[in-house]
Amino acid sequence: MIIRFLEDTFIRTAANTYGNPLGFVFKGAEVAVKQNPVEGEVIEDNRWWYCDDNGWYYWSGKAEIVQPLPAVSEAVIIPDLPKQESDPPQPTHLSDMEAPVFINKTALPRNESIPEGETRLVPLLEDLLLAEERFQRSLSS
Repeated sequence: MIIRFLEDTFIRTAANTYGNPLGFVFKGAEVAVKQNPVEGEVIEDNRWWYCDDNGWYYWSGKAEIVQPLPAVSEAVIIPDLPKQESDPPQPTHLSDMEAPVFINKTALPRNESIPEGETRLVPLLEDLLLAEERFQRSLSS
């Protein structure tokens, strides 16, 4: 199923907050996760965590389900159809693409690494500039 994050959320190696996070996903990012959440550390009275195919965990408290997986009996294979003129245009600019996912490689524990072939989207320049501006304001406060 697909989930969307309602706030910037840490990526964890287990269903708890122990140790350094692998990185984080931005608010609005969508991630494919396994159908059933797992029980883990309780945060704000919520013990449910989502896990993706990499074995990475995301706390469910600030996420929503966007696309649940169909039940096995409901699964239907639809053949690829030729593109029609009424199809929406494909994104051509970075700003038209989905929310980015950022992995902080310096926060990776020494015994873990990002799997080969794994792809990460780079944050939009505007988002990076806003984050830098917030950081600079926090220094001057």
